[in-house]
Amino acid sequence: KRYLFLVMIKQRIANMFLNILKMLKRFSQQYEKLILKPVKVFPYEFFIVLLLLCIPVIYTSYDSCILRLKEGLNSVLLRHNNGQFIFDVALSYIVITCGYLLYRINKFGYFFIITAELLLSIIAIVELFLYDNFHMDINYNIFQFINETNDQESSEFISTYIFKIDNLKYPLILLICLWLQLKYRTFFRVIRNKYPKPLISSFIKKISSLVIVVYLTFCLLFAINCLSLFSSSWTRNITTVNTNYLRITRSLAFKIYNTLLQFHDTKNDINKCADSLLNIDAEIKGDTIDNIVIIIGESYNRHHGSLYGYNKNTNEFLSKIDNLFVFDNVISSINGTSKSFQNFLSTASVDSCSEWFDEPLFPAIFKTAGFNVVFNSNQFVQNKCDMWSPECGFFFHPRIKNRMFSYTNQSNYLYDGELIDNYKKICPEVEEKSPNLIIHHLLGQHVNPSCRFPSNQTFFTKEDYYDRVELSDDDKEYVACYDNATRYNDSIIAQIIDMYKMKDVVVIYFADHGDEANDFRIHKGRAGITEGANCLHCQLDIPFIIYLSDKFTTKHPIIVEKINKSIHRPFMTDDLPHLLFDIASIKTKWYKPKRSLINYAYNSKRRRIIKGNLHEGAVDYDKVCGNNIRMTIGFR
Repeated sequence: KRYLFLVMIKQRIANMFLNILKMLKRFSQQYEKLILKPVKVFPYEFFIVLLLLCIPVIYTSYDSCILRLKEGLNSVLLRHNNGQFIFDVALSYIVITCGYLLYRINKFGYFFIITAELLLSIIAIVELFLYDNFHMDINYNIFQFINETNDQESSEFISTYIFKIDNLKYPLILLICLWLQLKYRTFFRVIRNKYPKPLISSFIKKISSLVIVVYLTFCLLFAINCLSLFSSSWTRNITTVNTNYLRITRSLAFKIYNTLLQFHDTKNDINKCADSLLNIDAEIKGDTIDNIVIIIGESYNRHHGSLYGYNKNTNEFLSKIDNLFVFDNVISSINGTSKSFQNFLSTASVDSCSEWFDEPLFPAIFKTAGFNVVFNSNQFVQNKCDMWSPECGFFFHPRIKNRMFSYTNQSNYLYDGELIDNYKKICPEVEEKSPNLIIHHLLGQHVNPSCRFPSNQTFFTKEDYYDRVELSDDDKEYVACYDNATRYNDSIIAQIIDMYKMKDVVVIYFADHGDEANDFRIHKGRAGITEGANCLHCQLDIPFIIYLSDKFTTKHPIIVEKINKSIHRPFMTDDLPHLLFDIASIKTKWYKPKRSLINYAYNSKRRRIIKGNLHEGAVDYDKVCGNNIRMTIGFR
């Protein structure tokens, strides 16, 4: 009986294990069927979605075609990508699964997948376009540029880049993708009808299915683990990804999500900026100046200025003006207009513990101290906006504008000369006897230099660049246009100086950032900040010029002496407010003498740190460029 009892127990245990195995088998079969079904229904779509997610990442990682192929192979073999390819596989599978579920409901799923592929195709092409033309990828700056661009700038950008022959390949790629999307299913259907029986054995097919199921499961588990990286804070996202072994920073999905999040957070920063203007303490202490005029240029690479040694006479007008002090070691804090404005308007410096929105903007401090503050811009114009829009500039926010400016213009013009001509008419109405802070913001050489000067102001032609044998005729024409725009900009600055030369005035001119004009490579505009010394020289080295009227030099000899002794000091424009407070004798708790360029306490050894977007990180300008403050234009 005992023996029979043990046999019965063993049989029951064996049956239980058999049942469990059968259940696991049925479960695995059902799970395999469930996992593989979306891929079986949409195999080609799965491959295309994955390709569209991976190509931009691989393409923008390396310049060499061989290295790109190697990186692509390494991604497939799960090497050197730290989970990025695995994450993209999971994302592709999720897109296909959503399309499959919709397809089962009302056949709408196929159109959902086509829409997803079309959207990813556009994003991929934009990514390739940005990389080829600007050595940039999709980031916050791109969204900011789009948000700040008006119709005129958009048309100029399109005419400069989109309709360029070399860039016609991008819409062509998009058309090919659309054509393939319509044709490839027909092609594979013909293949399937011609070869109805599988070309591989059932055993190999079974093993392959099992491997795919295991791999897809692993990818999905990995993606679930990555969900913690998609938090509501873009700074936390980047920090977490950079310190985590699951590095998916360059994944297209993560990058776009974080960029949109950063763009949204910017609005909160603007509200914090408005809060910083609520309680300002400032007053004039001592002898002040009747008029401080600030002229802000656009996209001016100082190495194209003859005042800085350029071999073309681009500063014909300023070179004839007396009492002109030319500073030769000044750089912009960043290579973007909006961020540059934030940095030089704020009393918080880039290398301080505070962000730009934590401390007040200097026009608000001047206004609180009793200055009449005028802002006359040919780019940031509120125009006919019924309410604030980022296109008008962050300083037009309703909580900021009235605390900063006494007057702002309502119209912009095709050329900067028209802006100044109009201002001359209204100048007696908007300016007071004293003291005045007048800010003129020009278009300068912005975006398309061929649109920045009237045709009757053409001085240079491509024939003047016969020695630039490394350039094509079109490239020489672009350089000629840039130099013509620089020369025209020079005449506008001279006109503004002429308006005030009989008054007690100091005029300060600088540009928000520089630009490339085929200087050390075939490239126009701006790119990343991590591409070496020449790149930094072109995009950050800006002219910084101070003009003093005869009346000023007579009344303020000490300031004249200070300015004369500081023309070779290294300086970055994020410290501009402290220089202005020094000149205007404004007493405020935000004034820091060691940051004032002309002050005896000025710190000449300050590290000039350029903070790009978080993907680029920070760059020490002086460490990269050394003691060389000039660059040689031209290459072979």
